[in-house]
Amino acid sequence: MMTPLPYPPQNPNDLIEPLPSVVGSDTGSGQVSDLSEWELGPGTRLVQADLSDSRLTEVDLQQADLYGADLSGIRWKRVNLYRAELTKANLQEATLLYVDLSHGDLSEADLKDATLRWVNLSEANLSGAYLARAFLRWVILNDALLRGAELTSANLQRADLHGADLVGAHLQQANLFRADLCMSNADQTDFVEADLRRSDWYGAQARAARFDGAQLRWSKLRGVDLQSSTFRDSDLQWCDLRWAKLSEVDFQGANLRQANFRETDLRDTQWEGACVEGTCFQDVSGLSPVILRNLQQRGAIVIPDLDEDED
Repeated sequence: MMTPLPYPPQNPNDLIEPLPSVVGSDTGSGQVSDLSEWELGPGTRLVQADLSDSRLTEVDLQQADLYGADLSGIRWKRVNLYRAELTKANLQEATLLYVDLSHGDLSEADLKDATLRWVNLSEANLSGAYLARAFLRWVILNDALLRGAELTSANLQRADLHGADLVGAHLQQANLFRADLCMSNADQTDFVEADLRRSDWYGAQARAARFDGAQLRWSKLRGVDLQSSTFRDSDLQWCDLRWAKLSEVDFQGANLRQANFRETDLRDTQWEGACVEGTCFQDVSGLSPVILRNLQQRGAIVIPDLDEDED
């Protein structure tokens, strides 16, 4: 029995045309032309099989072995691939709807331009996977392993990345609007020019990560460990950075209007060209009086007020 996904859309049938049950492609040398001829079920072994362009609906393939299989262009709906082996599988331009891939192994799999809607990838292994331009909106990736994964220009709007391991992943120009990144590890991850507006990072860490040119308006970064990260020319307007660890962070050229830096560690930070109008620096540590004075003269709100201290 398939694991139900927790948030079905109101009109899922509007998102994809109805798929016939078990219809295969009739082209390609050595290709499986008719999946109905196969005894598909839990544990099915399809190592390096050519299933490209096949269509499949309501099939239980949990723990199936699809190592290195060609699944490019497939259109599978409500297929159970719990704990399936998909290492080095080719899923380019695949369409998966309501598919359970939780605990599956997709390491080094190729999902370039794939479309995954309401797919469960919780605790899946996607280390080294290629997901450039993949559509992953609303996908569940909590506690997933994405180390070194390629996600450039991927659409991860509202994706659940709670507890995900993103160390060294590439998310340049990715869309992470309202993504849940709580408790995630994004050390040395590349978010250059990514859309991270209204993302939630509670309990996460992203040390030595690159956020240059990224959009982070209204993001929740309270208490996040961002030491040695760069935010050059990024947009952090209205961001909540209270209690964050920000030593050695580069904010040069960043838009920090109305951001909140209350009780943050700001040792060895860089502020050249940053817009700090209305930015709150209450009870911060690590900044010299000279730097605080300069920020105040540029429109920042410094508490306690430096002039009051002098009086």
